[in-house]
Amino acid sequence: MHSRVAFAFPGAGVQASGYEAPFLERYAALVGPGLARASIRVGADLSAAAGGGFEELPELPRQAFTFAYGVGVAAVLRAQGAIPTVLAGHSLGVYAAAVASGALSFDDGLTLVEVAWRAASRSCAGLGVGMAVIAGLDLAEVVGLPGVDGVAVRVVLVNAPGSIVLGGPVAGIERALQAAEAAGAARIVWLDRFIAYHHPDCMADASAALGEAAAGMVWKDPAVPVVSTIDGLAIHRGDEVRDYVVANLRTPIAWPLAIAAFASLDVRNVVECGPGLTLTRMARFLEPEMAWRNVRRLVKGDA
Repeated sequence: MHSRVAFAFPGAGVQASGYEAPFLERYAALVGPGLARASIRVGADLSAAAGGGFEELPELPRQAFTFAYGVGVAAVLRAQGAIPTVLAGHSLGVYAAAVASGALSFDDGLTLVEVAWRAASRSCAGLGVGMAVIAGLDLAEVVGLPGVDGVAVRVVLVNAPGSIVLGGPVAGIERALQAAEAAGAARIVWLDRFIAYHHPDCMADASAALGEAAAGMVWKDPAVPVVSTIDGLAIHRGDEVRDYVVANLRTPIAWPLAIAAFASLDVRNVVECGPGLTLTRMARFLEPEMAWRNVRRLVKGDA
């Protein structure tokens, strides 16, 4: 087995794999405490949700679950002797990546999850904005769709070639989605009809609020570098991790940059640290020769 491994933390909206509860049961001592602390913060029994109902949780508890569970998976891997070469977070996953890297405490990371969600909700209230993913068209095709002006309606996230997320006013996105369907898009899915994460205008105030919260926290130089999905660079200083986490909320991001950075560091094994299989499934469109593990494979023991 290749010695270099990366930890990857998924973002919001993941779908449960069905193996979250067995993993939690097996490693309760390492995963349970974080879920318990997050449960108190958001007023929901997150450990119980691992066994069913995770996808029905309100948005903030669901984000808190993804964060706490991901940090717990990383702790299990470390206890088993897996030392990552690098870490990266997909959108919401940056908070778990910052904690797992050693740059930030668990409680401060959880605070940032909550601050980001509340501030984003306030910033977008009444604006009529949202996010939608278009699968089956490449970036150039999506950028050229009617309604995509690159300012109001723009690409805010690239998951993989052929999986592009638009953010901005709902009316403009709807126009683009109609054109995408006519152009042969394989799938069109609304991710959110209230918030436009990673949109520079929609998230400007939210990012400022997140920056104020982050400025009052202790940031250490990470023991493991964190890869930025803004520019693909590995971050080695605590203040730079802080700045990246804050900028991530208001800046368009690209997950392929993280995977390319893994490859450049000769990483050939990646573990998806969190619920679901979202990042694992996207991986076949990015670096198909990388071997991916996730909670399903860890529970089944076929890693």
